[in-house]
Amino acid sequence: KVSHPIVSTDGNVSFIYSDTSGIFMPAIKHWAGISKGDHIGDILDPLSGAVEQEIFAPCSGIVFTLREYPVVYEGSLLARILGGC
Repeated sequence: KVSHPIVSTDGNVSFIYSDTSGIFMPAIKHWAGISKGDHIGDILDPLSGAVEQEIFAPCSGIVFTLREYPVVYEGSLLARILGGC
């Protein structure tokens, strides 16, 4: 079966960044279809395990980039959603 490429432009890709440092724990899988407001994951305090930031989808679309390396700093890219906001 031949797969066709997904063409994206800057206008239809949403970038999700961390507001704080910690450990990113995704709640979804790569290539997941999501709706606006869906839970993408959490950033945890590495010492206490407390949730420092909950990450929610700002729009509906397909998660075509999802951070795998768990250590994040403020401003780290967590995900990209094809669908735009």
